[in-house]
Amino acid sequence: MTSVYSPDSASSSTTLHPSQDQYVSLDDASRIDLSDSIGTVFSGVQLSALAQDQAEELAKIVAERGVVFYEGQYDFNPSEQDRFIAYFDSSHAATTTSKHDSTQESGPEVIPSPVHHEWQSDSTHQAETPSLSIQMIGEAETITAETAWVSQYGVYDSLSIPVQRLVAEVTAFHGSGKQTAEHPAVRTHPITSLRALNIVLGNVSRIPQLKKKESDKLLELLDYELQSAAEHTIRWKWKAGDVALWDNRCTAYRHISGASSLKQYSTHVSFLREKAYYDPSSESRSECQSRIHRQEKEERERIEAIKRRYNNTPLRRIIARQSSRETTLMQISPIQSMPQNQQNLGQ
Repeated sequence: MTSVYSPDSASSSTTLHPSQDQYVSLDDASRIDLSDSIGTVFSGVQLSALAQDQAEELAKIVAERGVVFYEGQYDFNPSEQDRFIAYFDSSHAATTTSKHDSTQESGPEVIPSPVHHEWQSDSTHQAETPSLSIQMIGEAETITAETAWVSQYGVYDSLSIPVQRLVAEVTAFHGSGKQTAEHPAVRTHPITSLRALNIVLGNVSRIPQLKKKESDKLLELLDYELQSAAEHTIRWKWKAGDVALWDNRCTAYRHISGASSLKQYSTHVSFLREKAYYDPSSESRSECQSRIHRQEKEERERIEAIKRRYNNTPLRRIIARQSSRETTLMQISPIQSMPQNQQNLGQ
């Protein structure tokens, strides 16, 4: 997207801003997937210009990719943020982006930037947890902060089949003290119908179906899988104007560095609350991909079989023989094709 420079009133420097008449839709945006498992960057589009149907398309992409990033969102002011969030969560329409009580059970919630660096998912100590979160960096001369996201689809896939079965059969207590909620250890995503691990050590206290030592060891194992899931993890270095939108139902995140910068320059809002559930008939992402590849192979084989049967019908065989006979007649020798008088002269 072509950009124009405009003076930055906050300093003597110049800041790159998009021109108002150069906004483009999501369909025209440039898309780059950061890895096979998680993370997508869109460029050439302004979130403030998205319509309702485009927001719904974006929700599907976020559900599949876990987290999406937009750069240069300088005009994504609080009113535009409210309008954007209201596309997903109508309860946000009458809610301002002020800090809320952490015990609230409805509406969007502004999340304070944490000072620790553990993997986490937003507000899982509540019975209905926020499905989506958005973090926005305002204009800042310098910001040195980095955040990582991990795909819980991918972490679940990395477990062995027996461990997958075990985890799918238990629940986990999230939070501590009076602020505690019980959620399935594996949840089914309502949009993708895929299974995702629903446990991060920073949120979970114990697994009630197991003895304490068994619970501790299983949580330790799951935390190890989470920490070592490099192929399912991406890192993002924040810049002024950046926006990240992620799906808490299939990702976890942690701030690697610059928590103080994020606290000063960013706004983090979670919204669209729903109760986590597990559907035994759902499948993992790897199972889904294998099924799709198998179905595509079966479809190719079915089409080839139809072609073979079509080419072997009586009519097709007659046509093939006729074509072969005509080809043979055309391949006569030069002497046979010469006029009679030229043949006599040749003799």
